Amino acid sequence: MATTDTDVPETAVQDTEVLIVGAGPVGLMLANILGMYGRKVVVLEAMDQLIDYPRGVGLDDESFRTIQTVGLVDTVRPHTSPQHIMRLVNGAGKVILTNNPKTDEFGWDRKHSFIQPEVDKALYEGLARFDNVEVHFGHRVENVEEDANGVTAIALVSQDDDTLVERRFRAQYLVGCEGGKSPTRKRMGVSFEGESPSTRWLVVDVNNDPLGTPNVFLGADPKRPYVSIGLPHAVRRWEFMLLDHETEEQVTDPEFVNRMLKDHVPDPASLDYIRRRVFTHHGRIAGSFRKGRQIIAGDAAHLMPVWMGQGWNSGMRFKPMPRYTEGVLADPSTRTPGRATSHIVSKMIPVLTANNTVSPVGVQFPQYRFNTS
Repeated sequence: MATTDTDVPETAVQDTEVLIVGAGPVGLMLANILGMYGRKVVVLEAMDQLIDYPRGVGLDDESFRTIQTVGLVDTVRPHTSPQHIMRLVNGAGKVILTNNPKTDEFGWDRKHSFIQPEVDKALYEGLARFDNVEVHFGHRVENVEEDANGVTAIALVSQDDDTLVERRFRAQYLVGCEGGKSPTRKRMGVSFEGESPSTRWLVVDVNNDPLGTPNVFLGADPKRPYVSIGLPHAVRRWEFMLLDHETEEQVTDPEFVNRMLKDHVPDPASLDYIRRRVFTHHGRIAGSFRKGRQIIAGDAAHLMPVWMGQGWNSGMRFKPMPRYTEGVLADPSTRTPGRATSHIVSKMIPVLTANNTVSPVGVQFPQYRFNTS
């Protein structure tokens, strides 16, 4: 697997079969699947390296089955915790509902917590097994030219002297995996139906988990709903719903974060913070996942609300994913635009919770609060 920026001459056009734009989890998984089938693949990533901070925190059994399919279970499992139970607690920290699915139709526990940067890294390093797969960081695709026989992507590459060099890549197909703001989807001109609710959440990740309790707690606190999640490698995540008048600058200030955490830990100022960031939930679906020789996958095709871990997993579950292997080289004129799959996914987006069962009150790791007034 080539990963350098300098092995493609500026004036050359590099030929491949499938060009993947975006080295996120979906792009990397797709590259692994195509690599297994012997397809020639080039992955272009605008950033200089993989994202190194946590984002997704829930990995389900279907995703684990996909990871098993590409032979990376042994490298992924150390960065996960199985049987990740979710508990709804009231404002005093008392458990009132539990989500604890115990079925294993796919051969794996239904829910795991995980450290996304480590799992993404495992997917990336797994590509080293394939001589037919290349990854180029620092390559920002600026334009794509399509004709009857293929697509040509023009990427800008920053040089040591800060100048930009154009490099061209020719492929039979291009798959855009660049996330919710996907330039590929915008070039395709397809709709992105749905909504972006106004609800915003502050995400706080810390090392050296000060609580040490496993699993997920959803705080149904009337003052301010929150989430507390125990993750592998002693990482703790909190999420706090923000009020309309609270600005991003205000809520990411260390003093504000300390006030949010004072009900959960005795000394918030002493925590080893990884990040403090605001995010907004989205529920959107592209009108089509394919147009001609350009395809979209993952968040580029559908944005899922993060509840129940469906942000990361919906990309792994993306139905055309297996068909990109042997079927990706089929004549586009014989394929429908992809509305059927789009319609199915759009039905899933409004689902917020499922499989809740009543839990005995006051047991199963209640999430105690230091200040419940």
